[in-house]
Amino acid sequence: MNTKELLYYNGFGGFTKDGREYVIQTNEDFTPLPWSHIMANESFGCLVTASGGGYIWSGNSRENKITVWSNDFVEDPPSEKLWLEEVVLENQNEEKKRNPYHLLPYESLKNYIVTFGFGYAMFEKEADRLKTKTTIFVPRHEKKKVYQIDLKNSENKTKTCEFHYQIKPVLGVNREDTKKHLIISRKDDRITIQNYHRESYAEEVVYIQASQKMETVEIVEKTISLSFSITLAPLEEKKILLEVGIAGENDILCQAEEKLQEVKDFWSQMTAKVKVKTPVESMNILLNGWLFYQTVVSRLWGRCSFYQAGGAFGFRDQLQDQLIMLYYDPSIARKQILYHAKHQFKEGDVLHWWHPEKDNGIRTRYSDDLLWLPYILCEYVEKTKDFSILSEEVPFVQMEKLTETENERYANTTPTEERESVYLHAKRAIDKSLSFGPHGLPKMGSGDWNDGMNQIGGESVWLGFFLYEVLKRFCKLCEITQDQEQEKYLAMMECLRSSLNQNAWDGAWYRRAYYPDGAMVGSHESEECKIDFISQSWSVLSEAGDSEKTKSAMKSAENYLVDSENRLIKLLTPAFHLAEKNPGYIKCYLPGVRENGGQYTHGAVWSILAEAKLHHTEKAVEYFCFLNPIEHARTKESALIYQVEPYVVAADIYAANGMVGRGRVDMVYRVERVAIFGRNRGDFGNLQKGR
Repeated sequence: MNTKELLYYNGFGGFTKDGREYVIQTNEDFTPLPWSHIMANESFGCLVTASGGGYIWSGNSRENKITVWSNDFVEDPPSEKLWLEEVVLENQNEEKKRNPYHLLPYESLKNYIVTFGFGYAMFEKEADRLKTKTTIFVPRHEKKKVYQIDLKNSENKTKTCEFHYQIKPVLGVNREDTKKHLIISRKDDRITIQNYHRESYAEEVVYIQASQKMETVEIVEKTISLSFSITLAPLEEKKILLEVGIAGENDILCQAEEKLQEVKDFWSQMTAKVKVKTPVESMNILLNGWLFYQTVVSRLWGRCSFYQAGGAFGFRDQLQDQLIMLYYDPSIARKQILYHAKHQFKEGDVLHWWHPEKDNGIRTRYSDDLLWLPYILCEYVEKTKDFSILSEEVPFVQMEKLTETENERYANTTPTEERESVYLHAKRAIDKSLSFGPHGLPKMGSGDWNDGMNQIGGESVWLGFFLYEVLKRFCKLCEITQDQEQEKYLAMMECLRSSLNQNAWDGAWYRRAYYPDGAMVGSHESEECKIDFISQSWSVLSEAGDSEKTKSAMKSAENYLVDSENRLIKLLTPAFHLAEKNPGYIKCYLPGVRENGGQYTHGAVWSILAEAKLHHTEKAVEYFCFLNPIEHARTKESALIYQVEPYVVAADIYAANGMVGRGRVDMVYRVERVAIFGRNRGDFGNLQKGR
């Protein structure tokens, strides 16, 4: 492919003209860090990287890994390998095998074209007069990963090759624990793998099969290798299918072309529901497919990424993700709202996160989680006019209450026999949140969205704005249901608005929080975290802030937190580091990393919405570009700084010294890794050393 035809080509890759595929074609051995792609349906999925790494899961991307997940951003070791060995005749008709012809670029990206599209990945290569195209996808409604391998002999003589496939199975959380329990069997041309020593998926059987007869199967240290011969006549083309999946009705080799087209059609139909056209092409590319695709496959179905195999549902996380579904398929949002409501305790609080198999999760004192239920419910009803959801009855979960000395507890839960309408579930969440401190602001609990501020424990300014917005929206539902407590909520809004503008105003912006002793967070008097963006953004979004104060607050945030030179929107500044006050585990992050003074995408999005609400259109577009991964990787130089994928929105971008502009590469940043992160930005070869 001519790279000049690609949009935003940066020396590693670029987008096709329609923006629906990202093509990696480079003279470098590797991308700056592993660039990954997720393919999944609602119950099965896989992740692949440009260099052939990745893993497979079924049901739960953490609890039920089918192959090894590495989280190794230096080595990026594959959990499966596919390669060919051509058999040639030497003197006296002795057979000799040539060097392996890797179907995926495990050793170098040179001579490969890697294409990531919605629901599929393709790896193309041509060498030794042999042309191959390996397409990987997960069918829409089947629990399997499919390899379709197209071979073409480009010379006028017969080629004889051996096809090899190798897999490191897990069937559980990690291979170290499951390896001794794996039972591997072969019957004819089918390999099965079982692990009866796992709680939720003990009956699930993994199968491997190919469209060719397996000639050799070897099992060494529970690593499986299979091989078979392939003969290609002069200029002949052949197709090989290989599947890894869950045994059952779907384990007959699929009609690959038909199933792949079904996947492509699904994503074409879904992404066609919303079309955006702006003067900024990179914005169009993201908004017309890539953001939606990332949300669905990574956040909703996979609940994983290269750097985190989570598998769990987060109460706030997956509810917030439903906002995008209101524009594509509101029925999915409806289902998720009902599902989340079932994970509320009768006391009104909710599970912070849980694994769906047994609803085992963590009960906490986080103060914002529960409020996302009424927030999303109100948004859903407003957008769809589906009032029937308000009367849908769902149960609660139950667990022992937290003791006075507990901030959180991980345990199994059970559903209650008692059921209650979703409307009353949402009302319980609001009533649980109506607990205020001496400044008239909501109590912060063990965190209020910024989980890392888990030791402040006083009052939250941001939560005050958010609660105001929730009450404002919920009062509209009160009108629909003729709830007499609407007057109570309206009165509460007025008290909250007064407290926010009198007790949270710092002179030029809104504060962030108060410690129990009255010490301020997010004040000009604060040694660290003098200003936090989310308080300023939500003063606008909630409409609780006085007009002139919100204008001043957003201008202050721009002056202190927007780094136009490096295209960053910091969450707060200065970072927590040496001050005596301990806000929580946020202080464990290096200054300028993640929530601790870096660009935290989730919070930065709210600044865009706030500027848009103020009709600051150009500024909102500018801020969007600061979050846009395409804009962070327009050139090779900038791609080497940014390092992560240009087609995936990063969770955050570093503002730390020596790492400014680098996309986050680890879900839990550890100080001991500074030696790796701190290398010269342009030292691409050294970063990849050891691959």
